Amino acid sequence: DLGGGSFTNASSGTVAATLVTGSLSGTADFSSGTNSIATLGDFSAVTLTLDDAIALAVNGTVSGTSGTLAGTTITNTGTLEFPTLDRPGPSCTNSGAGAVDASLLTGSFSGSATLSGTANSIATLGDFSVNTTSGTLILDDATPLTVSGANSITGMDIALSGTNISIAGGISASGTLSLASIGKISETGTIDAKE
Repeated sequence: DLGGGSFTNASSGTVAATLVTGSLSGTADFSSGTNSIATLGDFSAVTLTLDDAIALAVNGTVSGTSGTLAGTTITNTGTLEFPTLDRPGPSCTNSGAGAVDASLLTGSFSGSATLSGTANSIATLGDFSVNTTSGTLILDDATPLTVSGANSITGMDIALSGTNISIAGGISASGTLSLASIGKISETGTIDAKE
């Protein structure tokens, strides 16, 4: 359990733990890339950067001003609360009770990303990519969703849902594209999809 001002493990240090929790008034930097953290529980910091060399499970409330979470895989059954959240890595899963609460969500995955938590609240989906030959992006948003960004959304199969969807950036799906909304879907950007 970490407490206090800031924590830095950004060069050659390694954190090996079954569970990491904490509350910091400053920065939490776990970016060495050699960390072995199995589970991230309740954790808050102004800025959180966590680069994990193994699969990372999030099962608590993790919050801050900005966050970057990376692992061989990321499974979220907790709540991620960040105005700006970046989730790079091979793949991530956020389903059921797991929730992502972010003003801006970005990510880059060599596999797939499933963000199907029923309580997701994502205002803007920025540059976000999954594998263009085999990757699937599934994002369910319980609020209005705006797609925006220089490179925007790329992948093989893409499925987005929100109460309203506004596409101001670009979506490129080498396979299928599915858009679902109980409200309206508007597009001022670009859509490129095979099906």
